[in-house]
Amino acid sequence: MKRQVVKCVCSKDLKFVHIDAGISEYGLPRIHTETSEEDLVQHYLQPAIDKQIRSKFPELRDSAITIKFTFV
Repeated sequence: MKRQVVKCVCSKDLKFVHIDAGISEYGLPRIHTETSEEDLVQHYLQPAIDKQIRSKFPELRDSAITIKFTFV
């Protein structure tokens, strides 16, 4: 299996993320740009924060957690 280089550009203010995974076997570009701040938080930031919470606070490791984000 060969290694695929995937390029990702993300704005520092989390306004967008652009993913470029090259060309598919059918000759089509594999690209995706996400510009919704809410979707960025739900898909990228929330899993990382959840993992961090469970790592730092072992007593919450098996708890159901709801993370509420506030945009400032």
